Amino acid sequence: MSLPAADYGLMQSRVFAAPRADLGRAALDWFRAQAGIWRALPPIPEEQKPQLMTVPEDILPLPDGWTLKVEGQPDRTVRLGVFGTLGLPENTIVTFERTVAIPTAWKGRRLQLVFDAEHWFWGILPSAKLLVNGKEGALRQPIKPEAQPSFAVDVTEAAAAGTLTIRLEIDGVKASTLRKEKTGQFKPHGVTGLFYLQAIPPAVKVEPLPGAWQAASAFGRLAPVKADKKTQCVYLETRFTIPKDWPAKRLFLESPTHLGFLLLNGYALQTPAWMKRLDVSGMVRRDGGENVLRWVPESRQCPAWNRSYQGAVPALTLAWTE
Repeated sequence: MSLPAADYGLMQSRVFAAPRADLGRAALDWFRAQAGIWRALPPIPEEQKPQLMTVPEDILPLPDGWTLKVEGQPDRTVRLGVFGTLGLPENTIVTFERTVAIPTAWKGRRLQLVFDAEHWFWGILPSAKLLVNGKEGALRQPIKPEAQPSFAVDVTEAAAAGTLTIRLEIDGVKASTLRKEKTGQFKPHGVTGLFYLQAIPPAVKVEPLPGAWQAASAFGRLAPVKADKKTQCVYLETRFTIPKDWPAKRLFLESPTHLGFLLLNGYALQTPAWMKRLDVSGMVRRDGGENVLRWVPESRQCPAWNRSYQGAVPALTLAWTE
C-alpha cells in the first residue's frame, strides 16, 4: 500500500490500514515497526517510582473464580465481565456464582458485600437479581443500573457460618440486544464493575467532627452557620485539628447518609452513592496541624457557583479503628 504525502493541521489525525496475512499478529507487527521510531526512555530512579498499592486487610476483592452457568453449556470458571468477552450473545440468561471463605481475622466484624461501578455508564446490565446464600440480597431488586450502579449489602448474619455463597442472575432475553440510553450510547449486557467484601471493625473511639461549619455563598466567601440549622450555600467548609496521639491505627470519616463530594486537605474525593464511611488516615495531619474539609451535596460531582444547596449541615463524625 502506498500512501501520499499528507499535511497535518492542528488537532487533526490520520488513520491508515495495512493488510496482514496473519491478523492475530497485526498488533505485534505494529509495535515492532514503532520500536524503530520511538526513542528509548531513560530509566526511572527508584525514588521517583510510584509506591505499590496494597489491598487493605479489611478488603477481599472478588473479580475472579466465578462459576458461569448457561443452560445447555457446561459450567466454567470465569472472571466477571460482559457477555461479549465471555463468548455469549447478548440475549442470554446467565448466572454467576461464587462461594467465598470468610477470613478468620474478620470474626466479630460487620461485613458488607460491595459492588462498585465507577461511572453511571457501567453496572450490571440489563437487570439482575442478587442472591446471598439462596436469599435475595437486602436491596431493591431487580437491580437496575440507572437507579443504582453501585451498592453495598450487609451480609454479617449470612457470613456467620464462615462462608458466603453469592449468586448473580442476569436475564438478557427480556431486553433488546443492546440497550441505548438517552445519550445515544449502547451498553453491552453483563457486569462492568467489581464485587468485593469489606470488613468493618468496631470503633475504638467515635466523636463528632470538631470545628465550626461555614457556608459558602460563593467560592471563598464564607459565613458561620449553626450545625442544627438549615442553610443555603454552594458548599460547606470546616477546619479542625485531631489529637497527635491516636487511640487506634486508622481513622474514618463517617456520615449517616451518603458522604457526597469532599475536598480534604487538597484531596478531591468523589465517593460512590453507597459510601457512608471513608478511611482518611493518610489524608489528615497527624502533627496537630489544621485540616480543611469542604463538603458538597451528594447530588453534585463538584462545587458549582451557579447552583446552591438548601439543607442541613452534615452530621459527620470521626471514628478510630484498629
